[in-house]
Amino acid sequence: MKIKSLPPLLFALALTACGADDGGGGLATDDPNGGYNNGGSDNYADAGAAAPSDAGSGDVFVPEEEEFLVREVATTSAYVFVPNSSEESNTVAKIDGRDFSIEPIPVGQEPTVVRAASVDGVGDVAYVLCEGSSTVAIIRADMEVDRPEQQVNLLTVPEEVNSLALSPDGRHLLAYIDPDKPLRADTSVASLQAATLVRLGDEPKDDAAYELSVTRLIDEIEFTEDGEQAFIVGREGINRIYLNDVDADRFVPPLPLDLSQTVFPPKDLEIEVSADGDFLVARSSEFAGAALYRPPTDAAEATLRLVELSAIPTDIDLFLEEDGSPGVLATLRDSDELAILDVEATLEAAEDAVPEPEILAVSDTQPGLAQLTPDGEQVLLYTSLVTTPMLGVLDLGERALRAYPLRNQIRSVAVSNDSDTAVVVHRKQEGQAPSDADPLTFFQYNHGITLFDIETGYRRPVVLQGEPADLVMTQDGEGNALVFVMQQSPDPDFRGITRIDLESYRTDFFSLARQPTQLGVVAGKVFVSQESEEGRITFIDVATSSQRTVSGYELNAGID
Repeated sequence: MKIKSLPPLLFALALTACGADDGGGGLATDDPNGGYNNGGSDNYADAGAAAPSDAGSGDVFVPEEEEFLVREVATTSAYVFVPNSSEESNTVAKIDGRDFSIEPIPVGQEPTVVRAASVDGVGDVAYVLCEGSSTVAIIRADMEVDRPEQQVNLLTVPEEVNSLALSPDGRHLLAYIDPDKPLRADTSVASLQAATLVRLGDEPKDDAAYELSVTRLIDEIEFTEDGEQAFIVGREGINRIYLNDVDADRFVPPLPLDLSQTVFPPKDLEIEVSADGDFLVARSSEFAGAALYRPPTDAAEATLRLVELSAIPTDIDLFLEEDGSPGVLATLRDSDELAILDVEATLEAAEDAVPEPEILAVSDTQPGLAQLTPDGEQVLLYTSLVTTPMLGVLDLGERALRAYPLRNQIRSVAVSNDSDTAVVVHRKQEGQAPSDADPLTFFQYNHGITLFDIETGYRRPVVLQGEPADLVMTQDGEGNALVFVMQQSPDPDFRGITRIDLESYRTDFFSLARQPTQLGVVAGKVFVSQESEEGRITFIDVATSSQRTVSGYELNAGID
């Protein structure tokens, strides 16, 4: 394999000093400047996990723990849709984020999962899984009607389904069985292969639902960027569905990948699908390499190419080179390398002449996971397994690497839409810090995040009094980037929202009367749902930080 030498590594030996606390709940800690692990790969045991194995050593492979705190919520640009959580409920609250008006919408029994989108030609639409009546309710929120129920169309789905996946254009929905979620007590567990494709019509009379038989024990569902195809990844293979072509109930055969189940076991398989559905790449914990696959078309047979690597990939990601050609990033944690695969060259090559990937030696980082910035120009490299990790920044155009140490184990990483700032959420270490703990130890034994300026490498650790359970990034009216972190805590004084200005790093905390449960953005405001039998949402103006609470919507009450 080709080993490419990188430009000199910019290696930060100590964290940038931090300022004093700028606001209520988030406390900026002082820089310890000492006793810091230099980022070597010998500290995996710090996190309580076994050291990652060498690909050929026969040791047990330790997977990375990737977590995403930015969660999917049922919002459009104007509305928040909240299911009534009371027993034997049959309503969803449609809350207008512009004027805080509340409208209870009758749907099916026991609404649980909601997805929403703005659909061209139709307006704002919400899809509601009503598990008590085995239906999906389609709510056309902008339809002018005399009564709220006239906005709703109910379609039947199998009683086993417990989750929803929505296509990017909002016109197709897959209701399926998520094996990680509980099934209703009165449903059958004999088959975990049932799913339903729901298609939104231009008019309610054109809505349709088709029952599908697909792979068992679904791990993930991916849609193409145009919303025309869906790929269902599960224990028995991968189903490809041309969404607009389905016009009846049907069995969907798996793609003929012909991957060995000993090398690519279905229970440990990561798949990434290209935006246009032209190809996919797979990795598993049993193979030191990756598989590139081009599905069959009317004009050509399927193509499968296996690319051997120096270690088992712990993560794979798709990206575009500067010339627009597709590539694959594979992190090789055990060999401290990053492999870059040329998709077209690999798929076009003969089976016995697969080109060697480009290999970047990244020994000063810990390349367990990779996350592309939204602009696609850089990739962040890190591991979730060590107590004092390194965060690497690789410029994909220049192939230039910089690396910086962080103070605590990484739980999750989110990048702002402008690709300027990363928010690193840390994992609080078990136990309590001693009363005489140094700043580094204190940070590790408390909840916290690090704000990371990607261009300069400046890091701003922030201690949080509650557990960070969700976060959103947005902008104020002047275009300044902001992050809002939802904190949960048994202590009423520490549950609420931390607002951070990513231009000045000012930190402000807003306490909430009830435990927060969900965070999102609607109509230029941040909203946070809270535990409440009668329903409770607080809206925070991103520019002024003024608050307004809507409560009692499950009982059709009013505004505080």
